[in-house]
Amino acid sequence: MSRDTRDEALDTIQDIADFLSAEYELPAEVHEYLRIIEALARHRDLSDFLASADIERLDKIKRANQ
Repeated sequence: MSRDTRDEALDTIQDIADFLSAEYELPAEVHEYLRIIEALARHRDLSDFLASADIERLDKIKRANQ
């Protein structure tokens, strides 16, 4: 059985986030955004994975992209 292309994409997203965390000295806020990316990529029910501060960060991103 072949892998789902969505799973491959999620693995690539995770690999990129892991690489950025390991290779670069990133501010704590960036680490938080990378953690949110992982949660968004891996979990359908985000209520257990995202705190209210995470939701606020996502809202900030959405406003910046409007």
